[in-house]
Amino acid sequence: MDEGIKKAPESIGGKSDAVGVGVGESLRYAGAPGMILAYALIVSAEGAVFNIIIGYWTDAIPTAAAMTLFLVIVYAIHFMPSTWFAETEFITAAIKVVTITVVLIVCLALLGGAGPTGTTHHAENYLELPLFPHGFKGVCSVIPLAAWGMGGQEIMGISAGESHMPRWDMPRAFKSLLVRIVIFFMFSVILIGILVRYDDPNLLNTSNAASSPFVIAMQNAGIKVLPDILNGVILIGLLGIGSESLYISSRVLYAMSEMKMMPGIIGRVDQKGRPRWALLVTMIISAGLTYLDVSSSSGTVLWWFSSIGSTVSFMIWMSMAATNWAVHRAIKAQNDPAFDLPYAWKIPLWPLSPAYLFFATVIVFGLVIWTSSCPIGSTPSASNFFETCIGLPIGIVCYVGYKLWFRTKIVRPKEADLVTGRRLLTEENIAFLEAYYRQPTWKRILSYLSF
Repeated sequence: MDEGIKKAPESIGGKSDAVGVGVGESLRYAGAPGMILAYALIVSAEGAVFNIIIGYWTDAIPTAAAMTLFLVIVYAIHFMPSTWFAETEFITAAIKVVTITVVLIVCLALLGGAGPTGTTHHAENYLELPLFPHGFKGVCSVIPLAAWGMGGQEIMGISAGESHMPRWDMPRAFKSLLVRIVIFFMFSVILIGILVRYDDPNLLNTSNAASSPFVIAMQNAGIKVLPDILNGVILIGLLGIGSESLYISSRVLYAMSEMKMMPGIIGRVDQKGRPRWALLVTMIISAGLTYLDVSSSSGTVLWWFSSIGSTVSFMIWMSMAATNWAVHRAIKAQNDPAFDLPYAWKIPLWPLSPAYLFFATVIVFGLVIWTSSCPIGSTPSASNFFETCIGLPIGIVCYVGYKLWFRTKIVRPKEADLVTGRRLLTEENIAFLEAYYRQPTWKRILSYLSF
């Protein structure tokens, strides 16, 4: 994705337009509807969690009122100019980074018994409890949750279309992402695995915010104030994630209109650069799904819909790898000078990176299908299968249906469109990069230190 968006970032919805280049329009249509729905569902899911977090302090606020407050704030961000969205993302990211840094330091102190009622921890999950209580299948069964939590990085490819200079902005976004995943996500998992037993009754209680493992660790140590601060930051984070998800869903819908896969009115942009009709449609969808969760009888329906997100990420990742291969073939077949232009960038050790992405995703996807077909503690059934894998048949139906209806063909390398959406470096861009590479190495490294 990094390589592709630096060549053709597009204006809005960059990655959505790039997927399928050199492969065919059917591939674009296969993933786009599921992606739109999946991110609209993330908005509704964050609204449900928003209500749960508020319940940490009071139960006096009705569920519908809490969800309405959440939607009003998220939608208000997108009624402002696009720069407001960017600034909001920066502010929420800065707050989250500072907070998680403080929390990780506190967790390190808790390992040694800090806190009024703190005790020294000795990794009970590894030394006292069964390491893998459900065996290999148990590990595979949490893959959808991991994909749901770690997915969504596509926003960088989509936002590249609205970036001032993708060749400068995107390397910093991608490389800092890897650092954040290792430091914040992986380090957090390790610390929580040591501090909180996986059979803790509060951890298994998913009805209130106290089930957060960080909050449990702090409460076990007798720390009173920090859990409130942490939950407050979580509320801010939920608003940020909801705003991001609405952004992605609307931009993908806009891109589909630009590709003639949706009515032309969806692709209209206002004077401030916002795809207003695409935003309106995604707002209506996300609001309907959010309020669907208010009724307990509709919870099952929402759960089925939300499972689309578990498989959409897998299909997107495989599409990205296939598109990368196809674009390289097209560049070679057409003798395109893409990699010979000033400051062009190519994936190191190509094609190992896209090959790893594709085949690793296929294997992981296969394991998810296996655990969905033969779930732990339950008999195989269509209900159990589609609770996790409903996104797979939706993607197949969209792909095959579009191909049969429009009679599309696989694009030949010599006929692939390598021009649409392509943004070449300007003289000003080149001068900026030349000045950057004349700087000492330590200064260039510092340019990557950002939120």
